[in-house]
Amino acid sequence: MMPLLITNIHNVSFVVDGDVVATQDNINWPNHTDWHMQQSAVYMQSKRPLGGSDFGPVISFWEIHDSSDLSFSGSGSVDGQGYWWWMREYLVLNYGRRPHLLRMERVRNCRIEGIRWVNSPMYHLFLIDIDNFYIADFEIMVDVYEQKKLAKLFGKFDYNMNVPTFPLNTDGIDPSGTNIFIRNVTITNFDDAVAVKPANRAYRVATCAQNITVLDSKVTYGVGMTIGSVPPNENTACVRDITFKNITFDTPIKAVYVKTNPGERGDGIIENILYQDLSITEPIWWGIYIGPQQQYQPDGDGPGCMLYPILPNCATQPRVTVRNITLRNVYSTSGILPPGIIRCNATNPCRDFTFDNVFVTGWFSVFDYGYITENVIGTEINAYPSPGFAKSLEEL
Repeated sequence: MMPLLITNIHNVSFVVDGDVVATQDNINWPNHTDWHMQQSAVYMQSKRPLGGSDFGPVISFWEIHDSSDLSFSGSGSVDGQGYWWWMREYLVLNYGRRPHLLRMERVRNCRIEGIRWVNSPMYHLFLIDIDNFYIADFEIMVDVYEQKKLAKLFGKFDYNMNVPTFPLNTDGIDPSGTNIFIRNVTITNFDDAVAVKPANRAYRVATCAQNITVLDSKVTYGVGMTIGSVPPNENTACVRDITFKNITFDTPIKAVYVKTNPGERGDGIIENILYQDLSITEPIWWGIYIGPQQQYQPDGDGPGCMLYPILPNCATQPRVTVRNITLRNVYSTSGILPPGIIRCNATNPCRDFTFDNVFVTGWFSVFDYGYITENVIGTEINAYPSPGFAKSLEEL
């Protein structure tokens, strides 16, 4: 089917017990500007390039605005057939023009259960300016075999690490809102598993992304349970009171990932973040990373700190305050790189960090490598190796 754009619905249940599959016709896939023209003969004959700058971004496969009291359930699947979009990204480098699989904006009171979400062209669940969501008991999956085929075809496969490097940004669940509970989700992808995005005072439903809990979940090949990216905003970008608990990571690219983004105006805050009871096996990159975003954004912007510290041009962000981040009962084994990076700005250091019972082992132990830590004030309790926090501002 072609995409759906729905507004102002209330007390509606969607039940998927079969397989819903997105069309492969990305040439005629509508964008927001042309949505009301999509049925006209002129539109269908014009075959305009999707999502071009003159026509606005594409519509997500299922997109819902300004609604309440919704439920999504069933034993079936929603397949975005993202392979063709990924291939197109290689060919035209049209970053940021891929549709999400399920996008909601300004929605209150929603349950999402049971349905399997597969191969999104971009984020699988992108939930913006929302309140009171229960998300549980399903799988999100990106087909690694199809990824490998495409990556090899377009020269984007790392044979040394046996990892495809396709156009990423296939996040699992990206919530930005309040009172969100996520439990028992299994996510296999090559980008953020759950990425809590900031809200701000310009939002209508939630002015801060807060009171969000993620429990009892498993991640394979993901880029972590993530906070961010958080750039400064004139309406104050805000993320607070977030818990990730009882999470298993199998061969993740990252596991703990808190990331800021560049910006010269406004401010932001990341505070009261808890990672507890994590099991991390064979992380491919930094298992623990707190600092400037490593990847570039879909449009190519961003600090691009992937090769730090080999390439040291990776500025920290002074406008976003980061404080009260706790890692408790975290076990990481067989890592490729040293234990982690924790980097904050000298003019606005990170404060009130706690590493409590955090053990990281890997080949780096032979060389006695430790964390790369800059401008962090905190406490360690039974942590190996030591994160090297300063105990006070005077020690920095």
